[in-house]
Amino acid sequence: MRKTAALCIQKNQQVSVPGISVDVVDVTGAGDTFCSSFVYALNKSDNLAVVANFANAAGDRTVTVMGPWGGVSSSEEILDFMKQKGLFSGNEYNCFLG
Repeated sequence: MRKTAALCIQKNQQVSVPGISVDVVDVTGAGDTFCSSFVYALNKSDNLAVVANFANAAGDRTVTVMGPWGGVSSSEEILDFMKQKGLFSGNEYNCFLG
Protein backbone atom coordinates (compact mmCIF):
# COMPACT_ATOMS: atom_id res chain seq x y z
CA MET A 1 0.00 0.00 0.00
CA ARG A 2 1.27 3.45 -0.88
CA LYS A 3 1.55 6.01 1.86
CA THR A 4 0.09 9.48 1.61
CA ALA A 5 2.51 11.72 -0.22
CA ALA A 6 0.60 14.96 0.20
CA LEU A 7 -2.36 16.22 2.18
CA CYS A 8 -3.74 19.45 0.75
CA ILE A 9 -6.36 21.49 2.58
CA GLN A 10 -8.16 24.48 1.10
CA LYS A 11 -11.12 26.09 2.87
CA ASN A 12 -13.63 23.22 3.20
CA GLN A 13 -11.85 20.80 0.88
CA GLN A 14 -9.24 18.19 1.74
CA VAL A 15 -7.33 16.08 -0.79
CA SER A 16 -5.05 13.19 0.11
CA VAL A 17 -2.66 12.17 -2.66
CA PRO A 18 -1.03 8.73 -2.56
CA GLY A 19 2.65 8.26 -3.19
CA ILE A 20 3.83 7.03 -6.56
CA SER A 21 6.01 3.95 -6.70
CA VAL A 22 9.34 4.94 -8.28
CA ASP A 23 12.97 3.87 -8.24
CA VAL A 24 14.67 6.58 -6.19
CA VAL A 25 17.98 7.82 -7.58
CA ASP A 26 18.44 11.19 -5.83
CA VAL A 27 16.01 13.13 -3.61
CA THR A 28 17.69 16.49 -4.21
CA GLY A 29 15.10 19.09 -5.17
CA ALA A 30 11.99 16.93 -4.71
CA GLY A 31 10.38 19.29 -2.19
CA ASP A 32 11.27 22.38 -4.21
CA THR A 33 9.84 20.76 -7.32
CA PHE A 34 6.63 19.80 -5.51
CA CYS A 35 6.14 23.33 -4.14
CA SER A 36 6.88 25.16 -7.38
CA SER A 37 4.71 22.74 -9.36
CA PHE A 38 1.89 23.19 -6.86
CA VAL A 39 1.95 26.97 -7.27
CA TYR A 40 2.17 26.62 -11.06
CA ALA A 41 -0.76 24.19 -11.07
CA LEU A 42 -2.88 26.48 -8.85
CA ASN A 43 -2.57 29.08 -11.59
CA LYS A 44 -3.81 26.59 -14.17
CA SER A 45 -6.64 24.78 -12.36
CA ASP A 46 -9.20 25.35 -9.61
CA ASN A 47 -9.46 21.60 -8.97
CA LEU A 48 -7.41 20.88 -5.84
CA ALA A 49 -7.13 17.16 -6.66
CA VAL A 50 -5.72 17.93 -10.11
CA VAL A 51 -3.30 20.47 -8.63
CA ALA A 52 -2.11 18.12 -5.89
CA ASN A 53 -1.70 15.15 -8.21
CA PHE A 54 0.25 17.20 -10.75
CA ALA A 55 2.60 18.58 -8.08
CA ASN A 56 3.04 15.16 -6.51
CA ALA A 57 3.90 13.61 -9.87
CA ALA A 58 6.42 16.39 -10.55
CA GLY A 59 8.10 15.81 -7.19
CA ASP A 60 8.10 12.04 -7.54
CA ARG A 61 9.49 12.24 -11.08
CA THR A 62 12.32 14.40 -9.74
CA VAL A 63 13.71 11.63 -7.52
CA THR A 64 14.16 9.33 -10.52
CA VAL A 65 16.90 11.57 -11.97
CA MET A 66 20.38 12.27 -10.59
CA GLY A 67 21.23 15.81 -9.56
CA PRO A 68 19.50 19.04 -8.65
CA TRP A 69 18.29 19.69 -12.20
CA GLY A 70 16.24 16.48 -12.21
CA GLY A 71 13.10 18.41 -11.35
CA VAL A 72 13.41 20.73 -14.30
CA SER A 73 10.83 19.40 -16.71
CA SER A 74 8.00 20.60 -18.88
CA SER A 75 4.33 20.08 -18.14
CA GLU A 76 4.27 17.60 -21.00
CA GLU A 77 7.04 15.54 -19.39
CA ILE A 78 5.18 15.47 -16.08
CA LEU A 79 1.95 14.46 -17.82
CA ASP A 80 3.80 11.71 -19.71
CA PHE A 81 5.15 10.46 -16.38
CA MET A 82 1.61 10.47 -14.96
CA LYS A 83 0.34 8.51 -17.97
CA GLN A 84 3.13 5.95 -17.56
CA LYS A 85 2.14 5.51 -13.93
CA GLY A 86 -1.56 5.17 -14.82
CA LEU A 87 -2.57 8.28 -12.89
CA PHE A 88 -5.04 9.65 -15.40
CA SER A 89 -6.66 8.91 -18.69
CA GLY A 90 -9.14 11.75 -19.20
CA ASN A 91 -8.98 15.44 -20.03
CA GLU A 92 -8.70 16.80 -16.51
CA TYR A 93 -5.05 17.72 -17.05
CA ASN A 94 -5.43 19.46 -20.42
CA CYS A 95 -5.12 22.81 -18.63
CA PHE A 96 -1.35 22.15 -18.41
CA LEU A 97 -0.91 21.78 -22.18
CA GLY A 98 -0.07 24.57 -24.57
